[in-house]
Amino acid sequence: MALTWLHVSDFHLSNGAPYDQVVILRALVESVRRFREEGHVPDLIFATGDIAQNGKANEYDAATKFFDDLLEAAALNRDRLFIIPGNHDVDRKMGKWSHRHLDNAEEADEYFDPESTFPQLRDKFQAFSSWYNDYFKAIRSFPTNTTCSPVELVTINGLRLAVLPLNSALFCIDDHDHEKLFIGCRCLDAARKQFEAADLKVALIHHPLDWLSPFEQSNIEAVLEESVDLLLQGHFHQVAVKGIVSANGGYLKLAAGASYQTRQWPNTAMYVTFENSGVTIFPIRYEDKPGEKWTLDTSLYPSPSYTGSFVLPRRLGTGYDKDLLSKLSAPKAFIAYSWEDDNHKKWVADLATRLRHSGVETILDQWHAVPGDQLPDFMEKEIRNNDYVLIICTPKYRSKCDKRDGGAGYEGDIMTAEVFTTKNHRKFIPVLAKGSWDESAPSWLKGKFYVDLSTPVEDERDYPRLLAALLNSHPQPPPVMQRMPEIPFRLLSTTLPIVKVENRQQLFRNTNEQNAEYILIPGGSYLYSATEKEEQVSDIYFAKYPVTNQRYRDFIQFLQSDGSSQGVSVSVSSIREELKAIAKRNLWWPQLGDYLYEGKNDLAALFRSSFDGEAKFKGNNQPVVGVTWYAARAYCLWLSMLEGSTMRYRLPTEIEWEWAAGGIRQTTPQKVRDYPWPEEEGDISVRLANYNSTVGATTPVGSYPDGATPEGLYDMAGNVWEWTDSWWEEKKLSLRVLRGGCWRYDAEYCRSAYRGSCAPGNRRSNVGFRPVFVP
Repeated sequence: MALTWLHVSDFHLSNGAPYDQVVILRALVESVRRFREEGHVPDLIFATGDIAQNGKANEYDAATKFFDDLLEAAALNRDRLFIIPGNHDVDRKMGKWSHRHLDNAEEADEYFDPESTFPQLRDKFQAFSSWYNDYFKAIRSFPTNTTCSPVELVTINGLRLAVLPLNSALFCIDDHDHEKLFIGCRCLDAARKQFEAADLKVALIHHPLDWLSPFEQSNIEAVLEESVDLLLQGHFHQVAVKGIVSANGGYLKLAAGASYQTRQWPNTAMYVTFENSGVTIFPIRYEDKPGEKWTLDTSLYPSPSYTGSFVLPRRLGTGYDKDLLSKLSAPKAFIAYSWEDDNHKKWVADLATRLRHSGVETILDQWHAVPGDQLPDFMEKEIRNNDYVLIICTPKYRSKCDKRDGGAGYEGDIMTAEVFTTKNHRKFIPVLAKGSWDESAPSWLKGKFYVDLSTPVEDERDYPRLLAALLNSHPQPPPVMQRMPEIPFRLLSTTLPIVKVENRQQLFRNTNEQNAEYILIPGGSYLYSATEKEEQVSDIYFAKYPVTNQRYRDFIQFLQSDGSSQGVSVSVSSIREELKAIAKRNLWWPQLGDYLYEGKNDLAALFRSSFDGEAKFKGNNQPVVGVTWYAARAYCLWLSMLEGSTMRYRLPTEIEWEWAAGGIRQTTPQKVRDYPWPEEEGDISVRLANYNSTVGATTPVGSYPDGATPEGLYDMAGNVWEWTDSWWEEKKLSLRVLRGGCWRYDAEYCRSAYRGSCAPGNRRSNVGFRPVFVP
């Protein structure tokens, strides 16, 4: 799930502003509108200080107009704009005679006592805070008792973002503030506790951290290294990106430069898109010729994209291991290939561009060798100095390499010598671009695993493998499963064998399902609500969210394309035959065969959501609805067969579902919690779930983070009912159990213990599903 923001900083607004400032900032507004039309659509705007020039009240009238115009151009409301003050937002006259020297860390701790008030905050930021409180009325307010505003949690596109605004300008007085500023460790300690539940943690600050007093600088740095993923900074009037790595953790620092600080400095800003484990930066700057507008800044990153991609730290409880540290800076890869024709050179350049967009710093002679370079020296240096070498294999490259002909032959000599010296075979990755492997691989590469990008089908399958190797982010294999024999349904008891193994991994991502997360629900026992008898539950992995439209459409696309577009060995015919076998053995339901006949040979039409085209249900991240129980079960079968099985994924039983939703782990078996969230969250409310038609439709999964279970399962109450693998009545075998309530029903139906029911062939706008993985 992607998230994009516009980062702007340092405006120095005032009444009676110089003409060039008016022109430049007016052009920024118009350009943001143009960029939005071109596809750069921000979800948020961050402004990191120096809103005004002198911190005077009349200067903020210009700020109101500017930010309103900017928000209108970005199609955003004020709640999506975050602003912090800078040193130019301080009324320096009010602070001129203020004491600002704290002589040691103890004095700093005493000064920043949370029970104290800070007259300086009130006096020095009087104009800024008055404007801020009026501009963001009913949204947020400027704090006068701490330098750290409350962490604000925002859920966008299913991603829970935490924003921490920091005020580094409290102790600013003049132009000699370096190493004299304080934030206050006590303020920061209190604020960071609110970070824990967020998927992405962003802090905003105006000054570079080296402007802080030596008494607290290292402590503040350590806290931020432990707590945040990104630190967005102002004051520094040039664009800068820097990865910070230490024993405490790490983050990525982004400085947007100055939107306007006279024409002495470049006028710059940046769009940043977060997705998966990294960010892509689209830098922009003002140009006055031939027209007055903001354009892509081509001075920062290499052509042809001129964008920068950077991998974010992944946090561990005790810092970073060696594998993780290797991911924090972009890996460097040199591409070795033969100059065959213009089409082949373009193919190689396109591959290099894709890799740069994916976070790999790719070195290519077309970009990095310049007239006057000695090509043998260039090749030898890049082969030795880069983390990886991608060897583009074609029949012509093999011929040149084996004959020691030209540049390819010289490269081959260097690479074989490098392997012999360093023993680092994994540095050299063969990439098949044309022909078969036998006719394209040089003799010294014959025994190596290779990546096949020679056709669109192979590219679709193998490009993620190449990226995983370069980013050192190989997907974790699913846990080793205990195989269970397939037996006729009528012999299958609802009480499954109890399996509990210590030290299972807590989470894994299914790469066949757009990296869907599955969370371990440890086994245990509880009093099952329907019988009030003790039930045992095995360890099981639940999908973090109900299946979304986007993921379900992949399944339908597979059925439409016979699987060929995914480059997998599983075919639609193999799934059809497996479904027929299941029907023949009555493993799901005797009427399954009749249901399959309705679709005849078109499984895609049979299993497609009946609400896929309806506006209020079709969003990519909304849960899929309008699917039958059979379709949900077939989706699980597809996931299983992609991993060479038929039973790895299934629907949960209602006993498993109830345990995952509300199980209480104590020595004596207990009834489940009333609702899935921790009991301290209280009774159901619109803050915790989508129910009782308060929204009027499904909402994107993960939209109610406060309503998640302690283990991290989202949407277990409300939004959509979820199919289970259990019968409503074992004797009648006519209805399947639904759990969880939905967007349309009231609170009673959302309880962890509530049982709903539905015929397995029905399609409803309030029923979806969530797979489980059986270890």
